[in-house]
Amino acid sequence: MLLRLATALLMCSAIAPVHAVTIYESYAFAKLGEPKYAVNFSHYDYVNPAAPKGGKITLAVVGTYDNFNRYASRGNPGIGTDTLYDGLFTTSDDEPGSYYQLIAESARYPSDYHWMEVSINPHAQFQDGTPITAQDVAFTFGKFMTEGVPQFRVAFRGVQVKALNRLTVRIEMPKPDKDLVLSWITLPVLPEKFWQNKKFNEPIGYPPLASGPYRVTSYKSGQFIQYSRVKNYWAADLPVNRGRFNIDTLRYDYYLDDNVAFEAFKAGAYDLREDNSAKKWATQYRGRNFTSHAIVKKATTPNDVATDTRWLAFNNEKALFADRRVREALTLAFDFEWMNKALFYGAYKRTDSYFQNTAYAAKGYLTPISWSCSRPTRRSCLPRYLTTPTRRRTLTVAALTATICCGRWHC
Repeated sequence: MLLRLATALLMCSAIAPVHAVTIYESYAFAKLGEPKYAVNFSHYDYVNPAAPKGGKITLAVVGTYDNFNRYASRGNPGIGTDTLYDGLFTTSDDEPGSYYQLIAESARYPSDYHWMEVSINPHAQFQDGTPITAQDVAFTFGKFMTEGVPQFRVAFRGVQVKALNRLTVRIEMPKPDKDLVLSWITLPVLPEKFWQNKKFNEPIGYPPLASGPYRVTSYKSGQFIQYSRVKNYWAADLPVNRGRFNIDTLRYDYYLDDNVAFEAFKAGAYDLREDNSAKKWATQYRGRNFTSHAIVKKATTPNDVATDTRWLAFNNEKALFADRRVREALTLAFDFEWMNKALFYGAYKRTDSYFQNTAYAAKGYLTPISWSCSRPTRRSCLPRYLTTPTRRRTLTVAALTATICCGRWHC
């Protein structure tokens, strides 16, 4: 990460020693390590910066909505309302916990993150052309603190945010807290002139003044919302946005029941549907539109999304679970191979790592070093796991038949 350094000299008194405080100035932040993208990056790696713009897509939402305030304490906000506002910084989709400039141009801060001063891009503006200022940022924080959810007030207790001038805003922490500062820089920035006489925690039945790449251009409460791309969006050519937000019109049609939404999809009422039901995918995606290829059915494989593991946790202090064979038998009672074939049409793959689909999952054969390190345990463990699950199940159940009876363990 490219940083500019400045040194501030703090004089406690005429005879006190001089303490040097290093002040950093940066374009991006990472919770761990360094941001992936350099200061002069042109676009995210996962986008096509030359992607054509235009077109319309219609999607389905199951449920209903009655307002456009994502932060209201009651009601059902419409889909997409959480993206109406930009923040000072934004995230990327190909790394966790990194933040890049959006409304912000840069930020100054000490190494302990006791405070931060953010410089705002002078070109930043709301959708009506009104400039985004430091006062809007400070006003937003005040709204969240006084009218937002209680959890926000608890997390930011003692924090102060103030506008130093038109384009510089400062946050001061009661104690150093990098994570909290990084949470603040991603908050949406609200227009003070729109929200100053409105309750932030109350529903709004019409679209508010926004700052993001799309605006609401048509809607009928509970039935549909239509967003149109802002053609003169001030941040369209920033590195964090280049190659994104390419569709001119996004329409969301609401359905109260998913089965009705599914039938509407098969009839061609909307354009894209995701389904995580293996049975439905194998048996119900059929009909005239599928036969004519008016609707294209495509499975998103291989799956490279990090996956949570599921397991059974045994209390080894219980005599029944002290024997490894008992624990293995209970594990093998979950017959994944049969269930996957008989119930899920072969759609799933068994998890084989605590870190499935990540760089931390063990893959391939053991290296010479790993093979050497496994010497103390491999003699007893390896033969068991070189057999098929079915064979292991048979052997394990047979071994336990003579030792387990009516839930009691006999030595």
